Amino acid sequence: MHIKFYAKKSLGQNFLIDKEIAHKIPSLASDISEKRILEIGPGFGSLTHSILLQKPKYLFAIEKDHRFEQPLLEIKKLNENFNFQIGDALDNFDYYTEKYSIIANLPYSVATPLLLKWVYSSSLIEEIIVMVQKEVALRITNTYQDAEYSRLSIITQTVYDSCICFDVAKECFDPQPKVTSSVVYMKNNGKKYTEKFLQTLEIVTFHAFSQRRKKISNSLLLLFGNNTKAILNDLGIDSQKRAQDLSLNDFHLLTRFSIEEKYDV
Repeated sequence: MHIKFYAKKSLGQNFLIDKEIAHKIPSLASDISEKRILEIGPGFGSLTHSILLQKPKYLFAIEKDHRFEQPLLEIKKLNENFNFQIGDALDNFDYYTEKYSIIANLPYSVATPLLLKWVYSSSLIEEIIVMVQKEVALRITNTYQDAEYSRLSIITQTVYDSCICFDVAKECFDPQPKVTSSVVYMKNNGKKYTEKFLQTLEIVTFHAFSQRRKKISNSLLLLFGNNTKAILNDLGIDSQKRAQDLSLNDFHLLTRFSIEEKYDV
């Protein structure tokens, strides 16, 4: 018997109903036959089925909505290399203790916090292929001086090389979202950063972009006080620029300086 599932706005649900797109997303990954895959928000399993057709070594899914437990159990009965958990992906689940990749149609409401979480988990993540709203995709991939360059750009690009693969029309979902979606590919760049570095980078970028229309020398005053202009000049950063004009390397310089000089960030 076919059961109609109604999307919950509170969970940011928009179900992918286009089978062609569902098959196209996992095909973007490198050979996954030996990979452990994590999927977030599988729902009734549209993308899940397509991932399993690629025969991954193991697929683990996390679904917050308990209504989908039964359809996911049906998938599990037919696939011994699939399992799932009902719960919140933002909680501290130990997904895997070995390297894994992520393929998911992310609920709009949790896309950004999940991406930030995966920055801290990057030592175990090989690649990420996610569908998000296009605005978020641009914020992930844009570089300095681009319109959507943001904190998310800087933090994710610190550990991942990213690109937008293709856009997905509203008609591919039920219910139809009000915005266009995009599929983003993120590859671990192999660079290692301490948790302290990443935490400090979050704080530095928070201050820099909290007043993005202001010059960087003004937006960082709360961090560096009256020495802000002198610090920027010493680091070779133009104090007249705004946050969106600073490169990834500029923010890394500010982060390292904050740690080394023990600024209270």
